[in-house]
Amino acid sequence: MIKRCRYAVLLVIVLLASGCMNLWKAPDGIASLNLHGLANNPEARSVLWTATREDGNVVSGNERITGDELRIDVNLKAGSWVVEVKLLNESLEVLEQQEKTTRVSSGEEVTIDFSFDDESGKPQEPEEPQEPEEPQEPEEPQEPEEPQEPEEPQEPEEPQEPEEPQEPEEPQEPEEPQEPEEPQEPEEPQEPEEPQEPEEPQEPEEPQEPEEPKEPWIAWDKSKQLPSTGLLPGPNNYKTPYYIIRSGVPGPVVAVTGGMHGNEPAGSLAAWRFTTYSIRRGTLIVIPEINRLGLQANQRTGSYPRDPNRCYPKTASASPADTLSKAIWNLLKQEKVDWVFDLHEGYSYHKIDKSSVGQSIIHFKGTSAQHAEWDKVVNAMIKEANKTVSNKNHHFSHLHNPVKGSLARAAGDFLGSSGMTLETCKKQTLSLRIKQHEAMVRTALEYLNML
Repeated sequence: MIKRCRYAVLLVIVLLASGCMNLWKAPDGIASLNLHGLANNPEARSVLWTATREDGNVVSGNERITGDELRIDVNLKAGSWVVEVKLLNESLEVLEQQEKTTRVSSGEEVTIDFSFDDESGKPQEPEEPQEPEEPQEPEEPQEPEEPQEPEEPQEPEEPQEPEEPQEPEEPQEPEEPQEPEEPQEPEEPQEPEEPQEPEEPQEPEEPQEPEEPKEPWIAWDKSKQLPSTGLLPGPNNYKTPYYIIRSGVPGPVVAVTGGMHGNEPAGSLAAWRFTTYSIRRGTLIVIPEINRLGLQANQRTGSYPRDPNRCYPKTASASPADTLSKAIWNLLKQEKVDWVFDLHEGYSYHKIDKSSVGQSIIHFKGTSAQHAEWDKVVNAMIKEANKTVSNKNHHFSHLHNPVKGSLARAAGDFLGSSGMTLETCKKQTLSLRIKQHEAMVRTALEYLNML
C-alpha cells in the first residue's frame, strides 16, 4: 500500500512538472523588416525573406512590392537569427540580396533596416573556399648550448716605427699647346617653306538659349487649353489625360503623343501646346504625358514596369503588353487614325553620330503609293525644322521604319497609318527642341489643310 502511494505521489509530481513546462513557454518576439529604396530597381516585383535561427530553425515568406518602401513583421522565437532579404523579378530571378544578424528577445520588437539605395545589395559571386593549411609538426626542442670558455687576454701590440719622409715628386713638364681647329664652312641656307593655305573658317556654333523651366504649365498658354476628353487607365491605378479636338468637318485623323520616355521632356511639352489648337477639318488626338511618373522622376521608364515604347503589337495577332498601351491602341483604332506623330529625343545628332537617331524623322514606309505621298509631308517637315539651325551637321535626317514594338511602327503595320517617330537632339536647349517639335507637327497639319 505504501509503495502504491509513493508511485502515485511521484506520478502527480511528474504531471505537475510537465504541465508547468507546457505553461512556461517564452513568448515570441517580433522582427520588423524595414526595406527602403526598392524603386531604385524597377525590375523588382517581390521580396523573398528567410530567417534562420542558430539551432537551424528556418522561417520564410514572400511579399509583393507596391512602392519604394515595405515593412514586414515576422514572429520569431527568442534567440540569434540570420535574416536574408532577396529582391526578385517576375521570373523569380534574384536581382539584389542583403543579409543581417540580429538577436530577438521574448515579447520584444526588434527593427532591421535593409537599404537598397546603392550597389551593395547586388549579389556577388562567392569566393572559392581556400583549403585549410596543414598543421605544422612541432619543432624538436634544441639542446642548450655549452658555455664557452672565456677568451685569453691578448698581449699589447708593439709600437710601430715612424715612416720615413717621402721624397718630393719631380715637376711635370707643361703640355704642348694644341693647334687651333680649322674654321668650319658655313651651312648652305635652306630654302624657305612654302606658305600654307589658311584653313577654311568653320561655321560658328549657334548660341544656346537659356533653359526654359520644365513645368508644363508655363510652357504654353493654359488659358487656351481645351478640357480633357477623359483619362486613359494605366498600371497601379495610374491614369493620364487625353484630348480629342473635333472640327465637325470630315478630314484626316491625326494623333500626337508625347512623354513616352520620362527623360525626354521636350516632346511632352510640345504635345501640350497642341491642346490649345483649333482645327478647321478632321480630328486631332493629343496624349501629352504617356509616362507621367517617368517625366516627374526624369527617368526613361520611371516606375513603368518596362519600356513604354516596346509594348505595342509586333504581329497582326498580338495585343499590347499592358493596360495603358491597350487603352492607347484601342483609342487610335476606334478613331481610325490616319497619322501618328510620336515625339522623342536622341542624345546626339544623327549626321555626326550614326549610333544616335537624334535630329531625325523615322518614317514608316508603307506601300509604294503611300511612301511617295507621305515623303512629301516628311520633306516639308524637315525643311521647316532645319530653319531653326544654321549648322548643316545639325540638320534633320530622313530615316525609315521605326523599331518594332513602338507605337509608330505598330500604327503603320496594323492600322494602315502613316506612323512617324520625331526625334530632336538633347544637346540643344529645351526651348529649341520644343520649337522644333511644334514646327514639324504644325507643318504636317498645314499640309493636310487642318489649320
